[in-house]
Formats: sequence, C-alpha cells, structure tokens
Amino acid sequence: MSGNALLRAGQKGTIEEVRSNVSSIIKVLAKLVSSGYNLVIAHGNGPQVGRLLTLSETMAKEFPPFPLDVCNAQSEWVIGYLISNSLDNNFRELVVNKHALPILTRVIVDKNDLAFNNPTKPIGKYYTQEEAEVLQKTKKWAMKEYKARGGWRRVVPSPKPIGIVEINVLRKLIFGGENQE
Repeated sequence: MSGNALLRAGQKGTIEEVRSNVSSIIKVLAKLVSSGYNLVIAHGNGPQVGRLLTLSETMAKEFPPFPLDVCNAQSEWVIGYLISNSLDNNFRELVVNKHALPILTRVIVDKNDLAFNNPTKPIGKYYTQEEAEVLQKTKKWAMKEYKARGGWRRVVPSPKPIGIVEINVLRKLIFGGENQE
C-alpha cells in the first residue's frame, strides 16, 4: 500500500482524509480475509514521514527535532495503527473472528550502498522552485522536480534492503512457529 494512497493529490492530509482513504482500501482487503485468505500488508509512508520531519524541524526552537529514522518509525506506526483499526472494524462488520497486528520492522542495509550518495526517495510536501532552491542552500536538502505533480520535493537516500531485523519473529507469526530459513 503506497503512502500516496493514504494521502491523495489535492488533499491536505487531515486525519479524516487519511482514515477515509485507509477505510476504502481496507474494505476490500477485509473481504479477502473473510473469504479465507491470510494477509500480510506492507505500506509506504513518503508523504507521512515528510510531514512528521517538517513538523519536527518547524518546532526545533522549542523541542529538539527528531531525525529522519525516528520520524520514519513514527509514521510507520501511525499508519499500522490506522490500518489495524480499520481492519478490526471491518472484521466486526463481516463477523470475522480475527484481529490485525501492526508490526514495526527495521530493515538492514549496506552502509556502502550507492544510494547514500544519490538520494531519490521523495518525502514530504511539494515546494515551488524558489522554495526548493532556498532549502537546498540553507538546509542542504537534495531536491527533485516532479513536473506531473507540479512542484519540487525533498529526496532522501533509499538504500536497497538486504534484510529485516525481525525476520525470525515474522516467520514464526506467519508460518506458525516453523523455522522457514
């Protein structure tokens, strides 16, 4: 599930909009579960982590800002929370005796991945060209133009995941305790 599916073009990002977007996606997935399928849902969070990072940096005069990895974890957890609540609500309506479990995972990357030298993952809001130029100079942000969406966005490194820290726990949850290495 894409982070952009949770915050659609033209939306402000209110919690009501996000809940509505999540709900429309989850209704279909809950019906799959009610038909006997088991699901593992993964989601993106580009717009959401960018928003939290911007909020953290905006409040820096009053509170020490959180770094990108902490904002990333916060946004992942909030999205997992919203998805789980929506799934559980749908399960009750469909009389499905199941509950969703949000899990925060941490990926392992190669510290020498070339992506660290070539940021490409867009996060946060769109800026005008003038705003982007100021942010590049003052905050040393890497910025990229997205003509189709009408603006510039901050881009951060997106190294290739080579593992998941919690993989053995996930395997036990998904496969019922069997060792699936």
